[in-house]
Amino acid sequence: MPQASEAKECCIGFEPEPVATKSRDCLDILLNDHRKMECMFRAMRNRQADRAGILQQFANLLVAHSMTEEETVYPAIQALANKELQPGWDSEHTEGYIALLTLMEERDSLSSQWDNKLSVLFNGIMTHMDDEEQHGHNLGRQKMPLTERERLGDEFLHLRDARMNENVGRLENVRKLVHERASIMQMVKGKAEQVMQALA
Repeated sequence: MPQASEAKECCIGFEPEPVATKSRDCLDILLNDHRKMECMFRAMRNRQADRAGILQQFANLLVAHSMTEEETVYPAIQALANKELQPGWDSEHTEGYIALLTLMEERDSLSSQWDNKLSVLFNGIMTHMDDEEQHGHNLGRQKMPLTERERLGDEFLHLRDARMNENVGRLENVRKLVHERASIMQMVKGKAEQVMQALA
């Protein structure tokens, strides 16, 4: 059985604290979290690593990161965007939680099912991060003053780290998130269908 320390050696730099930058700019901090998650994805492909252990650390970072950017950075970017950018990032987070839960509930980390579910999670998260970085981050760097980005960075780090210390990526919490978010998505979909029927 591989040790957790061996897994960390395969993926140096995915600890909670920023490793690639000391910048207080919220966009640099988000980008650094993204790079950590990419690193963990690479480590989880290694069947000799402690895949389940890395997945738990990944889940904790992903959930803390996603919840916190929805509260802090996303509203600021959306306010700047006006009609230029109408991202569905919150719903993409929900889809990510669903894919994460599916993988976490697969007990055999050496099975082909685990590999397949990891690929689903990887594709969804990477597509989301690519879109966010290309559109949201560039818009933020262009239109948001550095002082405001640093204020948001301080707030983001405080809230994200507090959530990580609470272990928000534990299995029972991810299950709760999926249930709550999926219910909200279904309700919104139902209201949209009612509006479309009324307009028909």
